[in-house]
Amino acid sequence: MMDPKAFRFWMRLRTRDLAVGFMMYILGSVLLVLALTLGAPAIQQFDAVRIAFVIVVLALGIMSWLWIDGCIVDVKALTQDVPEDERDSNIVGEFTKSPFSFFRILTFVLVLASTAGLIYAAFS
Repeated sequence: MMDPKAFRFWMRLRTRDLAVGFMMYILGSVLLVLALTLGAPAIQQFDAVRIAFVIVVLALGIMSWLWIDGCIVDVKALTQDVPEDERDSNIVGEFTKSPFSFFRILTFVLVLASTAGLIYAAFS
């Protein structure tokens, strides 16, 4: 069992990390699409720029997936360390019913699809 203060601290921290991870991935993806749109002639003309773009896209995808997946795993683990006096709360009940495996698979598929789409667009 975890101390109630520690439980609340870690739950707040990891859920905030999860939200920040998603927002950073969305922002990074939008900026990459913008760079691809505005810099399409340069990307298409120079192989070095195309390779650099693909490396950045892959790095963003891998780092974001690892960050978000780690947060999901940690939140799932925290639902098993709930202090006794908080087990009956509604929020804990909802967290314990959450389909964490589905969230992990969905995150992987979405990051993979958007990363592959950006790489495909760089070579088109």
